[in-house]
Amino acid sequence: MTIPLGSCVSYDQSAARLRLVRVVPDTCLYRSLARYSILRRAGHPARFVMGLRPSAPEILGHAWVELDGIPVGEAVDPELVVT
Repeated sequence: MTIPLGSCVSYDQSAARLRLVRVVPDTCLYRSLARYSILRRAGHPARFVMGLRPSAPEILGHAWVELDGIPVGEAVDPELVVT
């Protein structure tokens, strides 16, 4: 399926297009990369962010996208350290 990206006038329009994209596997990394790509191509100043929890006994990370410093579509643990 081809999704026409063009120029968007609102975040809502970009979010609607994002819902059309199926990303497999369904992990925060893949979801965030898809969000980032769609939002940036639509002209939004999206920021791709990755964080790690330094107190975890094993490597524990999370990925998300921010618009104006606010996470989009993912809950973010405040204990994560941005890498």
